[in-house]
Amino acid sequence: MHGSGFFCIALYTSDFVTWHKYWKAPYESILTHMNLTPLNSPIVQHTSLPFVVSPLETSLPMLQCNDGLRLTQVEIIWIQRGSGSLMADFNTVTFSGNVVFCLAPGLCRTLTSADRVVGYYLSISRDFLKLSEGQADLSILSAQHALGNKVLRLQPDAAQAFEMQDVIEKMLREYHSYFMLRAEILKNLVRILGIYLTRNTPQDLAVAVNSRDLDMVRKFMALVEQHYATKKKVSEYADDLCVTPNYLNQRVKRVSGFPASYHIQQQIVLEAKRQAACPGLRMKEIADALGFQDHAHFSKFFKTYSGVSFSSYKSALFA
Repeated sequence: MHGSGFFCIALYTSDFVTWHKYWKAPYESILTHMNLTPLNSPIVQHTSLPFVVSPLETSLPMLQCNDGLRLTQVEIIWIQRGSGSLMADFNTVTFSGNVVFCLAPGLCRTLTSADRVVGYYLSISRDFLKLSEGQADLSILSAQHALGNKVLRLQPDAAQAFEMQDVIEKMLREYHSYFMLRAEILKNLVRILGIYLTRNTPQDLAVAVNSRDLDMVRKFMALVEQHYATKKKVSEYADDLCVTPNYLNQRVKRVSGFPASYHIQQQIVLEAKRQAACPGLRMKEIADALGFQDHAHFSKFFKTYSGVSFSSYKSALFA
């Protein structure tokens, strides 16, 4: 088991940077090293820290103070002991005991602990995950993203938890060894961890993992995240993917249970909610940022697909 000392690992192409340097860096640099971007910024992939692993206790201060910031990488938070809550994109889930949260890039999250928590924290870039593409390892995370699930909650049994801890402890030791090919070993340890996570896959995700349509749906969801402000029609995304709108709708619904139009609408609503959390942004500014020239149209769109008016939603946030 790890000790109680302050401890964090960052995998670079050459050497590592210790955590205390982050606090001396400019604000933007700190956000980059913490796998975060400001709320009103586009989702940017930072490649300087493709892989981070640390005991959860040492990462807890960072996890507790991320209001208004978005993830740029996949996060895995394994809480072995302790209780509290995780708020992700304005949805709060409570936890107690052994639970693993897999968080997709783009969301805002804050973890609150009711008592002392023990576990591990990992941050993995998309580029790092691509090293495993085509294998059974981290397909759980690809399926999660394709289904539009920003937060995946898993509960490993005692045997799986034992094996997962052994893998993560090997990650920590391997980084500090400075032996040859340590990066390759770490990549393979991430793959092994992904296999254990996949064994806890819910049934709907298991279907998606084995689906030939998953790759197209994953590409579609990535395009929606990038272009929701300028492209709001299924036909526009179908053109990008060189398929017909009907074909895209069928494949997306087969994997996720919802048509492509639903995911486009929900991405816009989610983005509007994220920006509504910024006190200084008015509805007009948010509507403009989301590509709505007619602010009344935006107001109607938000109420139709969220079930509440924008003004009521924003007022409730700051009540």
